[in-house]
Amino acid sequence: MSAPTDLGRMGPVPEAPPPRAGQRGARALLVEDERVVGELLAEFLALEGYEVDRAMDGREALALVRRRTYTLIVSDVRMPDVDGPALYYELRVVCPEVVRRMVFVTGDIMGTATRRFLDETCLRYLEKPFTIAEFRAVIQGVLAEPSNAGPRVPGTAPP
Repeated sequence: MSAPTDLGRMGPVPEAPPPRAGQRGARALLVEDERVVGELLAEFLALEGYEVDRAMDGREALALVRRRTYTLIVSDVRMPDVDGPALYYELRVVCPEVVRRMVFVTGDIMGTATRRFLDETCLRYLEKPFTIAEFRAVIQGVLAEPSNAGPRVPGTAPP
């Protein structure tokens, strides 16, 4: 299988190891309006063992979050209609436990509004283009944080 390993450079995607126990059956939401980028990231997440739902913008993502529980949300920052920051602020209200498990991807890191948003939220992000290894490392870092161990069963104590 050949696909870009870097969203700016072409090359084969290394074979993914079998899904880790913590990822098997975990659900990820990918919010990306660029079709090719979305396809590549969704394929990578699936190879990592995630069940992947896709949304083209924040409005579609919000509808999905209201119906399902996600271990991870990966979102572009700049999208038409409801963008990444608007999605984040709405999720803080409707599903606050998931916002610390968000990763943003952006090609607009130099924009003042984007920089301010990322600084204020202290969320992890990747600037396009990025490598698959960088994407994997950011996801693993987000999910490894103690407060981000994933969704918990209602009525149980946090880890």
